[in-house]
Amino acid sequence: MTGHQAGEATPLNCGWCGEEFAWGRVGRRPKWCSESCRHRAWEQRRAAESGRSAVEVVERVVVREVRAEVMPRGREWATVLRELALQIDRGRVYDRDLDAITESFAEVMRSLNRRDAWLRRGQS
Repeated sequence: MTGHQAGEATPLNCGWCGEEFAWGRVGRRPKWCSESCRHRAWEQRRAAESGRSAVEVVERVVVREVRAEVMPRGREWATVLRELALQIDRGRVYDRDLDAITESFAEVMRSLNRRDAWLRRGQS
C-alpha cells in the first residue's frame, strides 16, 4: 500500500453500500463496513446461488373507495328531503346549520311559487 504510513488507517469502500470506511490495517482486509452490510451481501449471494432473487416484487391491486358528490335528480330530491327531515327530528343536524337550511328552503319555495304549472295544479 503506497502513500500510507505504518499505523495509519486505510480508507476502503464497502462492497455492499459503497460507503467509505477506515481499516486499521490489522487482520484481513474487510469487504464490508458493518455486520449489517456483510449479512445483506450474504443474503444476496445465497439467493443468487439458489436461483431466486433476494428482492421479491409483489404486485397487488389496491381498491380505493372514492366518494363522488352526485346531485339528486327529479324525484330523488323527495328522498333527500325526507332524510333531512328525519335527521333534524333526531337532532343529527347542528343548530348552527339550521339558519342556512331554512334559507335554502325559503329559496326552494320561492322557486316553486315562480312555476305557474305547479301553482295551478291545486286549482283543478
